[in-house]
Amino acid sequence: MSRIHHGYVTHPGLVRGHNEDYFGFYPTRHGALIIVADGMGGMGGGALASELTVKAMSQVFLASPDVDPRAALVQAGVAANRAVKERAAQSPELEKMGSTVVAVIVRGDQCYYAHSGDSRLYLLRPGSIEQLTRDHTSVQQMVEAGLIRPEDAARHPMAHVVQKAVGHMDEDDLEVVDRPLSLKHGDTLLLCSDGLTELVTDAEVHETVARHDPQEACDRLLQLVLQRGGHDNVTIQIIRYGGKTWTARQRQTAEMKPAPGGETTSSERVIDLSWSSLTPWRKRGLILALLAVAALLVYLLLFHVFGVWPGSARATLLAPLFFRRRFVAQASSTKPTLTETISR
Repeated sequence: MSRIHHGYVTHPGLVRGHNEDYFGFYPTRHGALIIVADGMGGMGGGALASELTVKAMSQVFLASPDVDPRAALVQAGVAANRAVKERAAQSPELEKMGSTVVAVIVRGDQCYYAHSGDSRLYLLRPGSIEQLTRDHTSVQQMVEAGLIRPEDAARHPMAHVVQKAVGHMDEDDLEVVDRPLSLKHGDTLLLCSDGLTELVTDAEVHETVARHDPQEACDRLLQLVLQRGGHDNVTIQIIRYGGKTWTARQRQTAEMKPAPGGETTSSERVIDLSWSSLTPWRKRGLILALLAVAALLVYLLLFHVFGVWPGSARATLLAPLFFRRRFVAQASSTKPTLTETISR
């Protein structure tokens, strides 16, 4: 897996007293899963729904990280939808809870993604920004029908009305890309909840990401949101594929809960799962372990070939030193010596 640079930030905004977003980043040697979920439903239901969504999807991925990424996303969507529905059925006050979600699996230079609702995925390259996901909202349908302009969509009274969300879908209704996106060196992926896109334009997003490393870009985009009122929760994750290493950070699997109150949660990770990323002592340990296994296999093979097994009288570490003597003795016992022949 190629080196990727990861930054993230989440904030409840300046109006709401709690954060209903939930997100996660799960690197493995078979690829990395990145998720942003934006809960809805009130009475604590939104926060619960987004948490259930991220945990259910990540459990599917981590259980079999080497399976086909598209199939994994489909199965993860089914699991998340079922988890939210089952929990909502247990409490009448939670019956309306649900969550939008955008999820990405990066394996090698291939990017697979899925989404539901209005959480978005962007691809940023030098000179361009492309929204890879299509919002599942009434406003988006109005835009496509030519009833309103795209630039007016974020301010429309129905901007928050989603038509599809985890917990309110058919089993296989998560929209999953048919073919993966091939990433180029330096490509940047941005996942976010609508708290960002309602207040910051695509052009501003591109300019900020182009000028800064992933974590700095996350922090600066958050500041733009807060300067403009921050009326919703906002969560951003940025992944840069390849490119220059800006900082050396620890590698870890992370599931990030939103910070309480007005606090900001943010961090940056440089994830490198290649051989070159291992520390010297880890490399030495791995090499020694492989040599020990190889020595054991050779030892057992020699004992098998020469008929001497561990547990027998000859099964000692010095047994191979006596193999030649043993076969000479066996050979000599099958042929009569000159003295024996004469005596006969």
